[in-house]
Amino acid sequence: EQNSKKDSFSGKTVRIEVVEIFLKKNSKLTFGILQEFDGSSYNISIREAYVKQDSSLTWLESNFGGKTSISKIFTNLIQDGAKCYNWGLFYGCQSQRKGIFLQNQHCSTNTTSDMLTKGVLDGEANSVYNGTVKIIENARGSNGYQKQDVLILNKKASADAKPNLEIDNNDVRCTHGVTIGQIDKEKLFYLMSRGLNESEAKEK
Repeated sequence: EQNSKKDSFSGKTVRIEVVEIFLKKNSKLTFGILQEFDGSSYNISIREAYVKQDSSLTWLESNFGGKTSISKIFTNLIQDGAKCYNWGLFYGCQSQRKGIFLQNQHCSTNTTSDMLTKGVLDGEANSVYNGTVKIIENARGSNGYQKQDVLILNKKASADAKPNLEIDNNDVRCTHGVTIGQIDKEKLFYLMSRGLNESEAKEK
């Protein structure tokens, strides 16, 4: 169910998206979205999925537009052998705000989830990332992984990241990591010494 509302007084657009997915046994699904709204738009996306035995769900999200964009994805791996993959890409510039909230809940044995989010921030853009891998008590043999990489192009841009692991079973494998940093100064200097200005060197 999707709803878009235009505010005639302020000229701003608010879009709210709600998606529910129920993946049956031995199914495979890829759900992809490309968000390129204009700079006055506010976007809120809420997606939830239930993945049954030996099924695989892949979320693909590219987030480039909007003034403020919030994406929440909850995946419940409810039967043995269920798999979920979250692949995310975002770019923020000017005063854009990006909020990314992911949760994969392992509710059964031998389930697998993998989160990978990469982003670039320029201008005064800001991103907030909150990812959670939750493995309940009876979900032995499960495997959870999450990672976020953010490249900062401007000292006024900022990124906040909070990866979480909630593990109630010791017979599992679960890891996470976050990297937030600027362009390597030596590489930037090398390109500028070859005749590029700073802006051109950053683009390379």
